[in-house]
Amino acid sequence: MRKNTKNIELFPIVVNISTTSKAPICKGFARLGSILPAKADDLVRYRSEIDALNRKREQLQAAAAQQNMQRQQTLEQLRARIQNLTASIECGTLSPADSERLAECKAFLEDCRVQLAAAQQVLSAAPEDFDERIHKIEQEITEKKIVMKDVILYMSKRAEMTFSKLALNRVKISLYDVVKTTGELKDVFRFTYNGRRYDRLSLSEKIRAGAEVSELVKRLTGRNYPVFFDNMESVDDLSNIRPTSQMILAKCVRNAELSVRAGSTAMPKAA
Repeated sequence: MRKNTKNIELFPIVVNISTTSKAPICKGFARLGSILPAKADDLVRYRSEIDALNRKREQLQAAAAQQNMQRQQTLEQLRARIQNLTASIECGTLSPADSERLAECKAFLEDCRVQLAAAQQVLSAAPEDFDERIHKIEQEITEKKIVMKDVILYMSKRAEMTFSKLALNRVKISLYDVVKTTGELKDVFRFTYNGRRYDRLSLSEKIRAGAEVSELVKRLTGRNYPVFFDNMESVDDLSNIRPTSQMILAKCVRNAELSVRAGSTAMPKAA
């Protein structure tokens, strides 16, 4: 460390004095001149002591820092040794694959412990009265069945009243359906003839079903339009309807010329 020194200079003091007080002032200056050199020496000594103390403090700080570094290195070495010893105790001479398998088994064991604790907590709780719960559920099922039965009856009656003016002979049209499991109303359009779906009917059955629908349309609109029937060679009779207007029947006859003739309104019945 650089040693700090300080130069002390004594400046002359000029004072105007009278001739009458000249002697006392000279004595004072003489005394001041004898004191100042001693004080300057004290200042130099104090500065030297301060510098020495600063150097000693810096040495102590450097020593403490070195000791801390050595202590930290020792701690790191101890941690590494403890980790190695712990791994040796747990795994022994296991290979890396066996060590990984051991870690998986430990994780699985911890999950089992958690599940066991949850199961013990459930078992420690008050047991539930299952008989009462089953009886309550059976009552709810019975009530829902009754409600569903009432809903089905209501829907059948509603459909009957709604389609009372739409009554047909062999054709049935359904616009609603009831889901048996939930009792929910579902919009549908179901067209049947003699209980069979329309897409399963033969050509003659489709013509007969269409004849009933045409009579329904005339009844709803109040207009009696003529009805044209094609492919009458496939239909032996139209006894399922009562015609309310003119009917035009087109029939294909082999090796016959085109002809138009009027016939009676009565249709021949099937044999």
